[in-house]
Amino acid sequence: MDNQNKLNIQIGTTQNPDGIYIEVTENGPYLLHGKPKIVQQFIVPNQQGTSVNYQEGEEFEAKDATYLCRCGLSQHKPYCDGSHKKAAENGVDLTERATFNPELLTAEVIEGPVISLTDDEKLCAFAR
Repeated sequence: MDNQNKLNIQIGTTQNPDGIYIEVTENGPYLLHGKPKIVQQFIVPNQQGTSVNYQEGEEFEAKDATYLCRCGLSQHKPYCDGSHKKAAENGVDLTERATFNPELLTAEVIEGPVISLTDDEKLCAFAR
């Protein structure tokens, strides 16, 4: 298998360091606390069209309190420019619908010969 067709496999997930989290504001932007790295990521397919990797793109500055666009209307993405104030008239519903239940409660478990994969399609970008 050549390097382009190798799959990067992440075993489990890692928790953010203390102080780094996202707050969903009511009818407004995401409020990013802490100063994590903010970088674009692109899904990279192989010649057969199978998604095999991520490629980093542009990196963006994060301050201790960074407002990120949640409505998709900002002209300065990923940052909020106040466009959410006209979200409703542009057909964008910013009503929060999160259940706050642990993700594994709704995930399908796919048993494998060595490890099991958990997948919750409503949370994924269909990157596989």
